[in-house]
Formats: sequence, C-alpha cells, structure tokens
Amino acid sequence: MQKILILALLLTLTFSCKKSSDPSPETSFNVEGNWSLDYYFSYRKQANTDPLQATLNAMPGQNVLNLKADGTAQMINLGLDDKSFNIFTIQTIDGTWKTLNSFLFITFTKNGKVFNQKYKIIKATSTELEISKDLSLVKESLEDNKDALGPNTYIGLKNEFDLYTKVTLEGYFVKK
Repeated sequence: MQKILILALLLTLTFSCKKSSDPSPETSFNVEGNWSLDYYFSYRKQANTDPLQATLNAMPGQNVLNLKADGTAQMINLGLDDKSFNIFTIQTIDGTWKTLNSFLFITFTKNGKVFNQKYKIIKATSTELEISKDLSLVKESLEDNKDALGPNTYIGLKNEFDLYTKVTLEGYFVKK
C-alpha cells in the first residue's frame, strides 16, 4: 500500500509541475499617448560613499512626452538624456519612438545631432507610465550617443558614470 501511495505522489508531482525550461511570454506594453511627467527619481551610488538620491516633482502638464500612434514623438519642455529627465528644457524636441519587449526607444535630433535613448518600461497602464534606466542602460546610451555627444562631453560623462556602482533614473508619467 505504501508503494502505491509513493508512486501516486511521484506521478502527481511529475505531471503537475511546470517545466522550468518553458519560455516566458514577451511582455507587451502600450505606451502610446500624451504623457505628463509627474516626478522623477534619481539614485546614484559610488563605492564607499553615501548614495545621492533625489525626487523632483514636475509642474502639472508642463513636461510632456507625446508618443503618437504613427511612431513620432514630441518632448515638450522635457529633455531625456543620460543623466536625468531634464524638466528645465524650454523647447519642443521632435523624434520617433518604438517599443521592443519591455523597452522604450526614443530617437531625437538636437542641434543637428541624432540621439538614441533606451528605457526599461516598468509600468504602463491606461493612466500611468513608469520608465527607468539603470547603470548598464546609462552606459549603453553613452556608447550609442558617443559621436553625437562629442569627445569632451562623452569622456566627461563616461568618467562620471564609471565612478558609480549603482544608478537608477526613473520617470513617472500620468496620461494628459
């Protein structure tokens, strides 16, 4: 009787457990819309120092990321760069956008130079959008924008970010 119970238990466990090799489905995010930056969070940590962190609230409706259905984008009074979400930009910057897996890619031209930014999509609902960069994405963007930044700016930013052991830049947007 005990052998039958053990066999039944083993069969149950064998057929009821999910295979760990099953591929996970790709996450799809709908980020199209007119998004107003609510606030952003910045965290930077160097070895053997206290972290530098800040949360900055944006003025409601003033710093806008408009991701249009045709793949074009507008950043109104909002700069997206490797260091932060710049809410002190007083201009409209046109570009393009796309998503791939759980990343948002934004390409734009500033002063005649093409810049590419890549953000991890943390959350995307009908009313909220949260995008983020960690240190590896910051460094990837620096390399991708090396020519557009120019040698002095690139080297300065690279040297700055090489000092950090952890970086998190997060933007929280609400549907406008």
